[in-house]
Amino acid sequence: WDCSFDSMGKYCAAVRKMEDKFEGLEFHHVERDRNTTADVLSKLGSSRAQVPPGVFMQEILQPSISMDQTEECNIIDQPESDSDDWRRPII
Repeated sequence: WDCSFDSMGKYCAAVRKMEDKFEGLEFHHVERDRNTTADVLSKLGSSRAQVPPGVFMQEILQPSISMDQTEECNIIDQPESDSDDWRRPII
C-alpha cells in the first residue's frame, strides 16, 4: 500500500507491528469514487446528524499513534516597514 502522508506512515508502521497478532490480513485499495461508505461516514461525522440504527459509533479522543509535540510552520521574516505604510495596522 502507499503511505503518502507522514502521519499515514505512522499508521502503516503501527499496523505492521500488529500483523503477527492476526491469522490473516488482507488490504484492498478502494478508489475514492467507489468508497461511498467512507464518504457517508465522513459527512455524518461533520454534520453531527444522528447515527443510523445498526451503525456502531465510538468516539476516539486520542490518536492511536504518537503525534509529535511540535509541528513545523513557515516563519516569514517581516522587513522593517515605514510608519507611514497603510498596511502597518494589519501587519
